[in-house]
Amino acid sequence: MFFGLMLLAVTTALAQDLSGLMDRGEQAGIDRERLTRVVDRAEGQNFSQDDIYALLEPAVNLAENNLPYEFIIQKSMEGLAKRVPAENVRNVLGDFERGISRSAEIIDPWLEEEGVRSAVEREMRGRDQAEAMSQMRNNLIQSSAQALQQNVGEENLNSFLTEITQISGQRNISVSAVASAMRVMSDLPTAQEHPELSNEILVNAVKSGFNANQMQQLPSAMNTAQFFSQLPAESIGRGISEQMREGTPGHQVLENLFQGNVQGGPPGFVPPGRDGAPGRGRDGDDDRRGPPFDPPGGPPGGN
Repeated sequence: MFFGLMLLAVTTALAQDLSGLMDRGEQAGIDRERLTRVVDRAEGQNFSQDDIYALLEPAVNLAENNLPYEFIIQKSMEGLAKRVPAENVRNVLGDFERGISRSAEIIDPWLEEEGVRSAVEREMRGRDQAEAMSQMRNNLIQSSAQALQQNVGEENLNSFLTEITQISGQRNISVSAVASAMRVMSDLPTAQEHPELSNEILVNAVKSGFNANQMQQLPSAMNTAQFFSQLPAESIGRGISEQMREGTPGHQVLENLFQGNVQGGPPGFVPPGRDGAPGRGRDGDDDRRGPPFDPPGGPPGGN
């Protein structure tokens, strides 16, 4: 009887703690219904109250510190949908919480740079400044956190942002494209062996006016160019950097890459790697339906 009462008291206290955590989240700006959906899904998978608390706490902590929390809730739901063990989900969410907190320490001072702030204000012109600035900050923090989570070194991330700061006062830059660049930083085929070249590629892409969508297509375009040309990733990277320095527009750089045209040759130019590439018909016509990696967000020439 005594142990039964003890168990009931502990269970009640945990439930109260969970309810209190949800109250904190709601006060910090999280829609309570979103928290309730996480709880319901976790209870349906027989998660303990401690485990459910651990699913919600990182998002609540971030919200209370004015940091983006949506990604944490999304990852919680993804983990539950895939029936990932509770301990694994807790570890992943803890890593993301720490990554977002660290990213804020990198991004917030960067946003205070005069040229960067001017670039943000230009891009957000015509919108509610406070709301637009908050959305842009959250986007940048989440993007840099994703880069850190995918083993991009802080030194490389800081070097990239420093170079962007240096050019921000010289030309109009897209801060949304900068956020996309950080998201794809680890996906470039040069990322592991040539991180400095990856930074050079992304800085040149920002300089040459790549928009966010074009930046997202860059990794698959480079992979396609490497498939067709059979050149090392470093050669691909240096070739497209040269195209960008010569002033080739972003959509044209992508189109060249998806055609295997690493050096940006004249129209109709067939790079050596395309001759006899897999899927090529006997008469030389390409009988494939498209490049081996379809670019996200539409055709290569899209904006």
